[in-house]
Amino acid sequence: MEICKFCCNFAAAKLNFYIMNYKEIKNKLREIVDTPAAALTPEQKAAVREYAKTYGVEFKPKPRCASCYHDAAMEIWERVKEAEAKESAPEDTRKYILKPGVDLFFGSIRVNEVTLTDELAEQILARGFNPKYFIKCE
Repeated sequence: MEICKFCCNFAAAKLNFYIMNYKEIKNKLREIVDTPAAALTPEQKAAVREYAKTYGVEFKPKPRCASCYHDAAMEIWERVKEAEAKESAPEDTRKYILKPGVDLFFGSIRVNEVTLTDELAEQILARGFNPKYFIKCE
């Protein structure tokens, strides 16, 4: 009995997906985005569909869409970064944590996820800054 190589490769890719860490997932997504749309392999497309399910990204590829998989990979990338940040957040004693990539100026102070303090976050929120830009906002 001959075994379908595609099915075996897909099953192996699916198994690897479950044991990958965030860095490996981001590397895989970067590889997918760097690959021209016409050259994406079935394994890469399957990985995008699987990551989309795992990270809650709605993904329905259209037959003639050249950039659907790349667009989904970029959206998944953002979700992976957020999940990675959330996973490290419980160790953090801060009450407020900005999402990765959020960068703003408050007065003359540049604020991002690294430079934000609880006191500064309370001042920013009091001025009407949207809390949706925070991973953790107590």
